[in-house]
Amino acid sequence: MRGGDRISDLPDSILHHIFSFLNIGYAVRASILSKRWRNFWKSLSYLNFIDDHQSNVDFVDRVNKVIILREKLDILRFRVDSEDRAVARHIYSWILAAIQSNVREIDLNVVALCKLPGYLFSCKTLTVLKVAFDHCEHKLPLSSSGPPNLKVLHLKACRLPSAEITSKFISGCFSLEYLELDYIELESGKKYLISNAKLESLVIRNPYIFADDSNCKFEICAANLKAFTCLVVMETEILFEPLPLLNFADIDIEIENFGLRPWSASDLAEDDKRVYLRQVARLLDVVRNVESLILSVRMFEGMISSAKVGEGQWLLEQCTFPNLKVLEINRVIGCMNELKLLETVLKSATALEKIVIWTLCGIIGMKYDTKDWRINFGKILTTIPQASSNVHILFF
Repeated sequence: MRGGDRISDLPDSILHHIFSFLNIGYAVRASILSKRWRNFWKSLSYLNFIDDHQSNVDFVDRVNKVIILREKLDILRFRVDSEDRAVARHIYSWILAAIQSNVREIDLNVVALCKLPGYLFSCKTLTVLKVAFDHCEHKLPLSSSGPPNLKVLHLKACRLPSAEITSKFISGCFSLEYLELDYIELESGKKYLISNAKLESLVIRNPYIFADDSNCKFEICAANLKAFTCLVVMETEILFEPLPLLNFADIDIEIENFGLRPWSASDLAEDDKRVYLRQVARLLDVVRNVESLILSVRMFEGMISSAKVGEGQWLLEQCTFPNLKVLEINRVIGCMNELKLLETVLKSATALEKIVIWTLCGIIGMKYDTKDWRINFGKILTTIPQASSNVHILFF
């Protein structure tokens, strides 16, 4: 073993595994160290192009150099993470080169206004596709059938095509197991059907519409779904077919909509409260049998404060989860509304093992910015009769 250089003596398989997590720029710069490293970067199958601004070489030139000079091997991962707007002029050729090398994973995180090639969304070797823009002015060129082997699809800050095409694309991804739609732009007033027999995990977060009548609808038909995360505004209606295998849920419905409405449900007009409650009721009914559940304090506020319209108290009484083992709630301030909901859960959840409470304690300017209330709040919780004999309550 050469003195002090233990890394160079590692087998190629281990070195390739290490560099699969690193910016390929490190491997290229290492080529000047010794003969062992001179051509090592050319054999990498995980190409992580991360613009860390630490190289004197232009980012686009660096990517082009690696693509042209690397060995003709299959690409297991092709990742581009850059704020360089010049990327837009080259993304077509880069993706084509990756597809010609039987790419398995593509991960694009760019701010440039890129127009992606249609053949990206039909690549037969692709198993993971992640596309994240700062904002996309071009609609994604989805087709009526997706990549046949695609298992993971994550779209962020993208503009989807019509609801009909998007729905067909999702149902046409016959191997899809994980779908995340994050801050995507949708058609107003349209229904997006998420129908997929193999889908196990679904995330819908912050869909948006630039229109006066900013509303849309999702219909979920995924009998194999085990995990569901949802953060939407109250105008986004979500309908469900039965989800018998659902085991984890993280749900939140926002009140505020681009500054047009107050944050608190208690300040809503009566008609808006009823709309909000219908959405909450629908979600709570779907997640009733999960073992792990994450809720937002905003939903507590909406449920309890709306009791005076005749529905909120009824909804609160429906918060019984027979299989629930772990409950996590966020942004808690220790008010009575939150306490009422926790009391309902504690009295009815016979399988409950743990409650995790994330507080706003310590945030400067908040009414509850000391730790004293947490102690008092915790003491009150311990006095509530519990259906489960072994519940641990944790504060953070």
